[in-house]
Amino acid sequence: MRNTLAFLIAASTLFWAKQLAAQGCCTAGSPSLGSLQTGLLQNHQLGFSTAYEFTKLTTAYQGSQKIRDPLGREADVGNLSLEFGYGLSDRFSLHLVGNYSNRRREINFDNGGSFVSQGRGFGDLVALLKFGVWQLNLANQRELAIGVGVKAPTGQFRLRENGVRLSYDLQPGTGSWDALLWLYAFKGFLPRRFNFFGNATLRFPTENPDGYKIGRELSYFVGSSYRCCNPLDVLLQIRGRHTRGDHFQGFELPSTGGTWLFFVPAVNVNLNNQLALQVQYQQPLYFDVNGQQMAQDRTLALAAFYNIGF
Repeated sequence: MRNTLAFLIAASTLFWAKQLAAQGCCTAGSPSLGSLQTGLLQNHQLGFSTAYEFTKLTTAYQGSQKIRDPLGREADVGNLSLEFGYGLSDRFSLHLVGNYSNRRREINFDNGGSFVSQGRGFGDLVALLKFGVWQLNLANQRELAIGVGVKAPTGQFRLRENGVRLSYDLQPGTGSWDALLWLYAFKGFLPRRFNFFGNATLRFPTENPDGYKIGRELSYFVGSSYRCCNPLDVLLQIRGRHTRGDHFQGFELPSTGGTWLFFVPAVNVNLNNQLALQVQYQQPLYFDVNGQQMAQDRTLALAAFYNIGF
């Protein structure tokens, strides 16, 4: 029963923390922090997940107001991620996350012409160590966990197209080592069919070898899931992100950083105690960006979760 409860809770949530980049164009892309929205794995338990996320960007903002993009830009970002987790003990679990991204941007000119740029490749690798402060069990149905992590610069950040180096927002990696602080909370109400959960993550980027430094980032979410009928769970989530502006060789760059807020409904299909599928849609609620930036119009994600207990 405890294995079943822990798996259903872990499979009830999915998070894609977004990687920042210059010019605010393709910042939707990079599910490099996919394990941040779930709790700990049990001792000697293996967890696997894979997901594909597609984001379309066609709307420009200045501050919190929609504007006509002066560059006529449109962009889309596709990300495929793979995560591995292992329960080291009753209180510690280790998670590794990698991804492959395909970022495409089109600039449409007033004369009818267009210019397309595209960057694709493996992104940076994230390692996260989680510690259970309050452990999940059927008696109290609550969990509190903290964690520390690091993002290693394994992805390419100097890709070229036709001999010209792509801008940072089209690169699959960042080239920097980043530190992570993580917090997770959960409260269940069995035999009632609903629960509540929340998370906050602080990301501390460093300067990469080119002198580029992505702005510090706070990501957070709160949500609830409801078992409407076997095997379906319905999730309603509010997700937010606040970032500072990027810097290049010590100077802050315009049109980087801001505040984003999303409504994220999702449906889980729990095939058995080990395997679950999820479909998720992300709808923008509020944007307040620095300067002029492209923003996510819509995001669709498909995921699969598989846990093995020993």
